[in-house]
Amino acid sequence: MDLKTIAANLLIPQRKCKLHVLDLRNTGQDFWRMWSGSSVHVSSSSSMAPMAEDGSRIKKPLVPFEVFTELQLKERTMSEFLTYLLKWVEQRDPFIHLCCKKLKMVSFPMDNIMKVLSMVHLDCIQELHVNCTWHLSTLAVIAPLLGQMSNVQKLFVSHTHLPDPEESNEQHTVKITAQFLRLHHLHDLHLESRLYLEGCLDQMLRCLMNPLDNLLIIHCLLTDSDLTHLS
Repeated sequence: MDLKTIAANLLIPQRKCKLHVLDLRNTGQDFWRMWSGSSVHVSSSSSMAPMAEDGSRIKKPLVPFEVFTELQLKERTMSEFLTYLLKWVEQRDPFIHLCCKKLKMVSFPMDNIMKVLSMVHLDCIQELHVNCTWHLSTLAVIAPLLGQMSNVQKLFVSHTHLPDPEESNEQHTVKITAQFLRLHHLHDLHLESRLYLEGCLDQMLRCLMNPLDNLLIIHCLLTDSDLTHLS
């Protein structure tokens, strides 16, 4: 069953719809275990409250419909599935909560990235991969959105931060690292960059709210001062 078929079956009055969660993630063989009752996901916004005998006469607030998916943005143009999904969500906003726990961005056009991030509930993201050859100034543009991913636990950043000869990288570094102050659940950080951390590793470490379980830094030049802060 494709998304269009599912969407057609959901075109019923919101108050009469008993379906509160649609999981589009690729769960593989774990699907039946997840939904058999042994480990069913029930979010605070989708849980069913007990109804009183005269509950049918009481006007109830609309319950958001949650759609869970994993997104990998790696094509120059959006796939048919993603295009339809975003259009479907946009037409029904704010009744649809698009939740993406794992998001990968691989050389995806910036305007499409901003469109996707504007529609996804950013506080749902728990794992983020950024693999784009951007100038540091470009990464700084989306840095405030990173700060809104308050529940992110794993962050992977690679092949980014190409030098911008016309701008000072220091101000962009400050804007980016400041977002770590809002990532209270971050425990895995993987950084792959030749230019981003050199001479400013201490600045990033000071912004971390909690100790990391894993810190991986590769293809990055570090100063003696940086190495001191790692000891």
